[in-house]
Amino acid sequence: MITDSQKKSYIDETSRIISLMCRANQWNGLTEGAIQEWLRNFRDQEGLYFASKIIRKWLYYSEDDIISLLRFGLYDKIYAQELISEIIQDGNLMIPNYITSSIIKSKFKKTLFIPLLDSNKPHESGLQFSRYLVQKLKVESNQSLFHYDIQPNHLNEYDKLVIVDDCIGSGQQLVDFWLSPQLKNIREATQENKIKCYYLILIGYKNTIEDIIATIPKLKIIICVPLTDQYRVFSNESINRYWNDNEELEDARNYFLKLTQERGIPMYGFAGLDFAVIIHRNIPDWSLPIFWKGSSDWKFLIERKNSNV
Repeated sequence: MITDSQKKSYIDETSRIISLMCRANQWNGLTEGAIQEWLRNFRDQEGLYFASKIIRKWLYYSEDDIISLLRFGLYDKIYAQELISEIIQDGNLMIPNYITSSIIKSKFKKTLFIPLLDSNKPHESGLQFSRYLVQKLKVESNQSLFHYDIQPNHLNEYDKLVIVDDCIGSGQQLVDFWLSPQLKNIREATQENKIKCYYLILIGYKNTIEDIIATIPKLKIIICVPLTDQYRVFSNESINRYWNDNEELEDARNYFLKLTQERGIPMYGFAGLDFAVIIHRNIPDWSLPIFWKGSSDWKFLIERKNSNV
């Protein structure tokens, strides 16, 4: 059993870590002041200790991380894997690097990118991905379009369609998007022209991905960072990541259950998920609502469009 003195030392050390990470711009988009203000939601040492445990193990992806994952997903997970399969099939394993680089560049130019949209409207992450593709990965502007700007004959210029998204929790948004009537012509055109269709997700719940593959098998799912249940804060598998032992996990569950009920916020995120994932200036709704939900008695750390609804 950890003592009150040990808890205080842990909290103090966490404050120093927060200061270091923010001043080093490792959590860009968050400030030390904002985190400390959020921590004032916790009015006792027990809460501050549990919050500190979560902060020190949360998954924070900076803008540079997102761009690196996007590049990794495209070049390593899609183009390189496709090229390797082609080389093995041809039996010519001695291709010089300059030739393979040229082949990958040509594959890149034959790819049409579309950001996944919510309710048929471009939201911040969709616009952000379009900017990353054009500015950071040097995609031609006519290669990165919202789906409603695509005409079926436009697809004749490409042999790949890649839907890009930052994170996925339940996967329902993807299913609704891909199977929506608005994408019917695009789906039909890709089948007629034998265009390979991919969904490139940077960070997502592994269990969800497996379910989606069964629901929409014609859309190949590529995930850069698959998250398992050990990254869920209150799952039994989270022992040794967030908590010292089963007893501490149970104490934390009970504490947050009582706290969230008293403060008028949900304990679990969308689809009952409880990750501690933060993405540059954004947070998925399947992360813990203590980060993004607000009430008259609770101040959120990161704002979402539904933070105060």
